[in-house]
Amino acid sequence: MTEGSPGRVRSSAMPNSSDSLFLLLEGLTVGSSCPSGPSLLVFLFLLLVYLFVVISNLSITVLILLKRSLHQPVYLLYLNLSINDLLGNTTVIPRLLVDLLRPASLRHIHLYSCVVQAFFTLMFSTTGHTILMIMAFDRYMAICSPLRYSAIMSGRTMVKLTVWAWSIAFLFVSVLLGLTLRLTRCRYLVSGLYCNNASLFKLSCENTYINNVYGLFFTVILFSSSIGSIVVTYTKITVVCLMSKSASLNRKALQTCSTHLFSYLLFLCSGLLIIIFHRFPHLVQERKFITVMYHLLPSSINPLIYGVQSKDIRRSFSELMRKGSWDICPTSSYVVCGPGEGVKPCPSKCPLEIEHGKWGLLVRVVQSLITFFTHLFSTTGHTILMIMAFDRYMAICCPLHYSAIMSGRTVVKLTVWANVSLFKLSCENTYINNIYGLFFTAIVFSGSIGSIVVTYTKITVVCLTSKSASLNRKALQTCSTHLFSYLLFLGCGMLIVIFHRFPHLVQERKFITIMFHLLPSSLNPLIYGVQSKEIRRSFSALVSKVSFFS
Repeated sequence: MTEGSPGRVRSSAMPNSSDSLFLLLEGLTVGSSCPSGPSLLVFLFLLLVYLFVVISNLSITVLILLKRSLHQPVYLLYLNLSINDLLGNTTVIPRLLVDLLRPASLRHIHLYSCVVQAFFTLMFSTTGHTILMIMAFDRYMAICSPLRYSAIMSGRTMVKLTVWAWSIAFLFVSVLLGLTLRLTRCRYLVSGLYCNNASLFKLSCENTYINNVYGLFFTVILFSSSIGSIVVTYTKITVVCLMSKSASLNRKALQTCSTHLFSYLLFLCSGLLIIIFHRFPHLVQERKFITVMYHLLPSSINPLIYGVQSKDIRRSFSELMRKGSWDICPTSSYVVCGPGEGVKPCPSKCPLEIEHGKWGLLVRVVQSLITFFTHLFSTTGHTILMIMAFDRYMAICCPLHYSAIMSGRTVVKLTVWANVSLFKLSCENTYINNIYGLFFTAIVFSGSIGSIVVTYTKITVVCLTSKSASLNRKALQTCSTHLFSYLLFLGCGMLIVIFHRFPHLVQERKFITIMFHLLPSSLNPLIYGVQSKEIRRSFSALVSKVSFFS
């Protein structure tokens, strides 16, 4: 990894313009100053790692929230750690990925966005330490005082410790950034991969003595309390294990403490390396590499460590994958409640609702929302294609009135009409709903097919009576793509309706349902993107502007 060209990035004098709130972020540049092959490889690598971080931590979060058996102190601490990892990485990595595809001179960031990014990155670092300190105390209580563990580490205690972990970080970070924001700026180049407190107060030409003193105090307090608590708790745990003759206790201590200690040392060493490398300004690329690893490495390893180490998490995840992903109660009368079990009547309550107790309402709401948006997708697809047919009719048959009729206000009204047509749907499986569903389906399909037939009949009549070759060519070019997209969407939807009348054709209906969602949605951008000169021209201009392929 090499720096960007000096002529583009190193200029740090404040520009004389009204856009003084916009800063230039140094970011990460691989190879030349413009996006190139190596930068795309780094982009893909970081994107894959970031997606893994998001999916793994989000899975741990959802699993702990849904499973009542995991509502224990240690797993609630895992939950806080996963939320913190999601927060820290989502604040930094997406912006870093976008900047990788931009030339160094175009990596502008608003001052307020920079402050928000600095705030959440500092919260990520500070809260990571406070949560790991609480986890050390939890391990100490579980091993050294197992009889008093349930009484001391109660739900109320966990709430207090969690609030303390986040509020202490919020207080220290707010004061730190408040001292930085009081300074006036005379530079606009933000050094480093992202905005942080040090890069912000370096933009000022004022005396930063107070900032340096408070920053040093904050760092010393955080690291000394973090390292001190770990040393004290693990010393006591070691003494208890050495004095104990219980092999099960020692095995439990080794199993639970080794993963926590590894996670803590990884987080601590990454943070210390960043501080150390800041003292050596010439080691720029090494510091950037350590900074990226500081965010991605612990956040990607933590779910693996705690997920693999914990039998309860492994068991809960297996149960959720085996049951929860299949036990869904849609609005239809029949449901496949397990792989290979065939079709059977939907129970009055979903198994997930029975299993999760108080979380049943949440699961029910999520399932209803999924059903709602699935129907919304189908219905709005038809209404939008109907409006597109009317638009083609006006453009070809009434070109002189097109601009007046298809105005911005008219398009807004038609769009609102297209998206509110499903809000009266209910998710209850009753006789009235079946009647309304049949009426609703008949109205959608008849209205959709009728409008297409009427508009394309009139367009065909105009083309046949017209002697203009350009008009006929325009009609063929624009209407053929729309008609193909409509017939594809209509055909898939009709096949789903037909296959629902044959309950034994389960796998065929599933395949058609997947194609109904994926096939039109993947072909539409290609159809309209290749067909439209304006879209092709705009895309080429955008690509050449950001030098994506240079």
